[in-house]
Amino acid sequence: MVGIYSQKRMSEHRRDSYHGINTCSSFRKMVRGYSHKNIVKMCMVEDDLVFNTHTLNDTIRMYDEYRQDLIMPAKIKNLDRLHDDIMRQTRRLKQADYKFPELNKELAAIDSQSIGSLEVVLPKTHYELIEWSEIMNNCINSYASAVKKGDLIVLGVLKNNKMKYNISIGPTFDIQQFYGHSNSGPDKKDKKDVIDYLVKKNIINKPIEMTKLVGGQLW
Repeated sequence: MVGIYSQKRMSEHRRDSYHGINTCSSFRKMVRGYSHKNIVKMCMVEDDLVFNTHTLNDTIRMYDEYRQDLIMPAKIKNLDRLHDDIMRQTRRLKQADYKFPELNKELAAIDSQSIGSLEVVLPKTHYELIEWSEIMNNCINSYASAVKKGDLIVLGVLKNNKMKYNISIGPTFDIQQFYGHSNSGPDKKDKKDVIDYLVKKNIINKPIEMTKLVGGQLW
């Protein structure tokens, strides 16, 4: 039993050592071109030289698989940022880009139109919807297939030229979702202004809630 156990341990040690060598080799290739100071900064977590092994291995795995197509950032702020940057690129590389159907007359009329300090925009491609999902930290990119089929309308709302809200409209022309970053609730005035505009432009039906007084106020 001792002999078998020792042999097993030696095999595991050789395997782990080999994995470590490969990891180090891949890491050197990944950070090639960065300054020593930048690499040290990347490896620091709250001013301590502590590696997050899982994040490092995941970053190297993605780099190894897609290195030919990745655009590495000019500087590395930290390991988490590098991981997220590579992850965003690989998310696109794993999926084919395609154009959404041409906007109909009504939707084309509201694209890039202002509502006070807000601006309504519509995605034109699958990759653009993925970018929205990354900015807003939501899963709106998963609606791409439905948008392509014409089963769903997706809108973005900008405020001060930054994505503020995402809206999905179902086949019955009712709003299914109206959320801010990380699926947070929208500002009440912003929501009312956008919905009033969409109703006026015949994009959606007037929500039932807006026809009732709630606490002396609409909505």
